[in-house]
Amino acid sequence: MYPAHYKSWFATESQESDLQSSCASLILDLDQISYDLDHASWTHNLTLSPIDINARSLDDSINPDTSVLFSPALPSSIHPTGTRSDASTAIIPFSDDSDTLPLEPDISLKSNTPADLMCLFSANLIQRRAGTHWWEIECPDCKAWIKTTLPTRILSNLDAPGYFNTLSDHRQGKKCLKGHSPVDSSPSPSTVSPALSISSHFTPSDMSHTIDACPEFRYIGQFQALRFLKPSPSVELLQAKVSFLLTSTLVETSLVHTLITVQYSAENNQLKLKGLNDARRVLHVLTQLDDYKSLIMALSEHDIPHLQHILTVALKRGSSIWQIINTLEDSLTDAYHPRGYTGDDFDMAVLAYRLGGRALLHAFSHRLALPSLHTLQAHQNFTPITPTVGPIAPDQLDSNINNLLLNLLSDSSLPCRGYSVLMDEITLEERASHHHASNSIIGLCHSHLHLIDPSLHTYNSALRIAEKLAEGTIHLGKEMSVIAVGSFGDDEIFPVLATPTCKCEDNGDSTQRVAGHQLFLKTELSVTFKLYGTLSHMWGLILATGEGKITLDFNYKHIFKRWCTLLRSHKGMKLVNGHTINSAVLARYLSWLPDQDEASILKLLNPDDPQDTPRMIELMQAIIALSKNEFDTAIMSVGKCADIAAIKVLGAILESILLPFIDIMLSLHQQVAHLSHYVHLTFTFFHLYCSTFMPHVLYYNSQMMAKNACFCVAKQQKLDRLQKFWLIQTGDDHLEKLFGITWMRGQQNSAMNYSQALDRIGTTKDINTVFKKHPDLESGS
Repeated sequence: MYPAHYKSWFATESQESDLQSSCASLILDLDQISYDLDHASWTHNLTLSPIDINARSLDDSINPDTSVLFSPALPSSIHPTGTRSDASTAIIPFSDDSDTLPLEPDISLKSNTPADLMCLFSANLIQRRAGTHWWEIECPDCKAWIKTTLPTRILSNLDAPGYFNTLSDHRQGKKCLKGHSPVDSSPSPSTVSPALSISSHFTPSDMSHTIDACPEFRYIGQFQALRFLKPSPSVELLQAKVSFLLTSTLVETSLVHTLITVQYSAENNQLKLKGLNDARRVLHVLTQLDDYKSLIMALSEHDIPHLQHILTVALKRGSSIWQIINTLEDSLTDAYHPRGYTGDDFDMAVLAYRLGGRALLHAFSHRLALPSLHTLQAHQNFTPITPTVGPIAPDQLDSNINNLLLNLLSDSSLPCRGYSVLMDEITLEERASHHHASNSIIGLCHSHLHLIDPSLHTYNSALRIAEKLAEGTIHLGKEMSVIAVGSFGDDEIFPVLATPTCKCEDNGDSTQRVAGHQLFLKTELSVTFKLYGTLSHMWGLILATGEGKITLDFNYKHIFKRWCTLLRSHKGMKLVNGHTINSAVLARYLSWLPDQDEASILKLLNPDDPQDTPRMIELMQAIIALSKNEFDTAIMSVGKCADIAAIKVLGAILESILLPFIDIMLSLHQQVAHLSHYVHLTFTFFHLYCSTFMPHVLYYNSQMMAKNACFCVAKQQKLDRLQKFWLIQTGDDHLEKLFGITWMRGQQNSAMNYSQALDRIGTTKDINTVFKKHPDLESGS
């Protein structure tokens, strides 16, 4: 009937037997009782009020095994006459198959408390339904549907009295059709438990019948009946003792049931509290989901600038979802301006400023939340190129090297790489400019600036410079010579010198070649030098270098151009047995290729632009393909056989110099092997036929190019053999790319003066740096 942990509250079988034995030890003398209970000696005590015997009459037979449940209220004190002073204590029987009190709907409806209404709902006496937003319950009086405080999205039962407060208030209000009357404090006759009242006409014969039926007076019904008679003193004493024993047992049983009721009530309250907490937790989770949905909708409907920075700051502050949404709304209405920029923001601002100028950066700053020009200048170092005001001085070169190269390479974590010094020219518009920092005239050729002071001290200084220009003593720069430093294994380039030249004092490439030979081929490589052990095993390699083991190099693309100029000439070149190969011979045999016709051959040998590098490479590849064809020399004439033999040798030479720079599948070892093959073939035929084989300039430049490649590979192996090295970086492609972006800054207009050229080169360097960090932004990458 009760849970297992309540078993300790009840008496065991041994204790029950002891209690029965103690009760049985009270032996009653029935003869004495019979004697004392003389009919004449019994008088009816009219002052005593009749009591109700719960659910049974004295004539009913009482089962000794029937359990009796007493009310939680403890009995009052025992009256001296042997009866209790509280006659209203009820005795309620119950069955073993239920541990709860029976539900009485009429009493619960009259009490109208939320707890009683919840009990009626649990007994399915009150109906509920799902409303638009809240659960609703039906009023048992007017049949109206009353809203509860539980939302319909929570699929929970109405298991808390708080959900029935609205129904209780409704039944007490005027809106209820039937109304509600106050609960009467005195129970109605219909609510009183069925009982049998003993009237004042109780006779001794009835009592004797009861005594004969129950001689041991075990049941409280019989002893309560004795209160209507006036027994003898001995019977009253006996009745007092028996009533005391029964009262003690009733008190103990009442305490046990009271403790069980308290325990059940505590567990019920804990379960109700748990249910309320779970409902509150579910409601909180649903509210959070709604907040996150609102955030997602805000992000999807608006293009919020600087979103990542706003979210980062909000999360650091511990902002809630609604605070973040309010911040995003303020950002859209310009009420909130996030501060703080990332490296990518500065890179995009540099790209916008260098490509579009101040106006574009201003628009991006307001629309895309990029840094303004003032912020950019405070956090970003632009590339400054110091102009050449007078003759080239070491101080000017050292300043550019420190600002552009050494400051950036001061980090010890940078890999150890080799560097190449690049030099080339770019065309200038012959126009002088004023340099504000030095208050001087710039744009004059550096070769003759020693003849005049370019500073503007007075008005006469400007007149004197104009007179010298008119006389031809000094000149305006026609080209700008640029010297830059490029690294192997990287695309970085650092312009360290940009000076105007009039090209009147030299003979172009020939003068540079002579100067390079004198500077960089004057000292033989020492036997003790660490590169000697590697390079000395390469037979025929020239080991002469300049100071600091610097070697001379020429751009491989310029060598390709000189080769194609030789192939397209009518003079041609002598090869095998002095047989000459010129453009006419090549045109005759190129037609044997399946993919060549007269028109395509004409474009290869007589292009519109002789400087077209792709067309040059296409001509060289066509000759290589022709040399690899199989020819039946048995049916050919002697002249054709000689031509085919010469073409095969020519194809081998061209393949040795072309493939290392266009075939990306070759390893570095294979590339060096091809260059070595080219060097030995050209040396052999140049030794036989000298300039009739190829011009001295082409032979010298190609030999220096191959030698420099071998030295660069050996140097990088000694510095850090784990670093990358690409043979294609031995040329001046870095510098030509710099010039290309410089021309792009002028919208393909090369008409720029010296001041504009310096600004564009610095701009190009900044743009190239951003493209290096973000290669996906560069067109064609």
